[in-house]
Amino acid sequence: MKRIFGCLLLALLTACASNMPAPVSKVGNDRYSVDRQGNAVTGSVSQMKADAFLAARKHCASMGKFLQATGEKTEPASLGRGPQVKLEFTCIDPHHRQPAASRQTEQAPDGVIELGTH
Repeated sequence: MKRIFGCLLLALLTACASNMPAPVSKVGNDRYSVDRQGNAVTGSVSQMKADAFLAARKHCASMGKFLQATGEKTEPASLGRGPQVKLEFTCIDPHHRQPAASRQTEQAPDGVIELGTH
């Protein structure tokens, strides 16, 4: 009985850990990264991607800026490993945003994401 309880507790803690907010890492001058990995049982690439974009958007908003994605890498779940998403981005000043006609957009799981053109 203790073993079953221990296994259930471990599974619950693992599931909770995969639902924690994705931390933002600084990778250069005004460049950031969010790495998100789900669990092999309940995680999905689309959910990890949405979580990464949400964390990035919140990070930029905390500075009064907008998110501009600069790179993205996804890996689907495989045996014993959950899906992974790495999002690289920069935060741009609202006064330096491109006019709407010159922006590319991509449909995201939870809204429209603006992609910068270089």
